[in-house]
Amino acid sequence: MSAATIVIDPDVGISASKGAIFATVTTPGYSACAAANYNLTSRAWTELPTGTTLCIRTEDTRVGRVQFFWKKGRDTTAAAIRVIGVIWEPKHP
Repeated sequence: MSAATIVIDPDVGISASKGAIFATVTTPGYSACAAANYNLTSRAWTELPTGTTLCIRTEDTRVGRVQFFWKKGRDTTAAAIRVIGVIWEPKHP
């Protein structure tokens, strides 16, 4: 079973841990995420508008996509944070 850990900091932003890493692509489907250049370990809320979708790669090299929804907080940068995502099974020939 593949897993990825995304750390959410309401004041700062998101970060990937336990071997996970993010990538930005135009259309984050399986093919685009499988071919993406993974080079992001974190994103600040100012760089992550609500509704943003990123590709994610797990420690065991499976890929997926995650979408982030949030509102500006009263006492924090972000509040009401929601993350929706999927890790795909690798395609087999």
